[in-house]
Amino acid sequence: MNGILMEKLKSKEELSLTDEREIEMRHGAAALKQARRMVNQSQREANLRRVIETDHGFLSDTKAEMRVTPDMFYADGYLEAVWEVAERAKANGVAGVTIDGCLRLIGIREDNFVAEGGARGVAHLLYHIRHDDVPPLVSDEDPGADEHVVEELEAIRKEPPILDLIEQNLRGQWGTPLTVGLRKHVPDLIMGRVRIFVQFDLDAFMTLAMASGVQLNLATRRDLDEACKKLGIPAYEIFGTRGVRGVKATFEDGEITYLSGFFGRMINDFVSPTELIEMIRREPEQMRKGAMPERKGDE
Repeated sequence: MNGILMEKLKSKEELSLTDEREIEMRHGAAALKQARRMVNQSQREANLRRVIETDHGFLSDTKAEMRVTPDMFYADGYLEAVWEVAERAKANGVAGVTIDGCLRLIGIREDNFVAEGGARGVAHLLYHIRHDDVPPLVSDEDPGADEHVVEELEAIRKEPPILDLIEQNLRGQWGTPLTVGLRKHVPDLIMGRVRIFVQFDLDAFMTLAMASGVQLNLATRRDLDEACKKLGIPAYEIFGTRGVRGVKATFEDGEITYLSGFFGRMINDFVSPTELIEMIRREPEQMRKGAMPERKGDE
């Protein structure tokens, strides 16, 4: 049947309604489904050849335009910090590090995770790491303890959400798998004997970008609508934020809106915040080098 369909579909980039009716009438519904799969595969192969030959093509699923930048960008990432936190947490129970002032990692051994009260306890630890000038509650019997607890819980609720870095990385469909890491750490992380949580501070990230000469602002509804229309995808919440779905970079000759997929590289590929900012900073130059039209969105 495949041979018959291949002859029928030769040189066809898509099936017309007439083609579909003829295939179904002569060969049945199963053959029609197979023909559609073959056409889709042919389209993907043709698009891949186009990208390889011209650095320009379209995503097969959304039909959004894609271009390959003229210069490669190599990110070192922060995996070394992950291994360091994992090793210190295994030895001491808890360990933390802040990357570029806006990405906080905290590693916690399984027994300490339970003793601290799970994810809520981790959020409490991160709160005091971020606000080291806030004294911890020493005892429930201290004067004003109840009021202190209520105030602190309310403050923690306003903090950036925390994310299980290992779980999210393992669930990711794309990116750098954790299993490429050091064998002495990976089993503990995968089995949950040591857990690592991450907290992303978008405000600090935007301040860091400004110090590097990159102006960032929260994307407006119009910015998001235009970016989503061009990319053919919905706008999801950026990890570590509450309701933020896009960030807009403003350059001398245009604007670009970055969506959740761009920031997700910090989780899926362990790209550091400063490396993301460098990608943003270099993009206008790359578009000029490649004679690319200004884009409205970047997934």
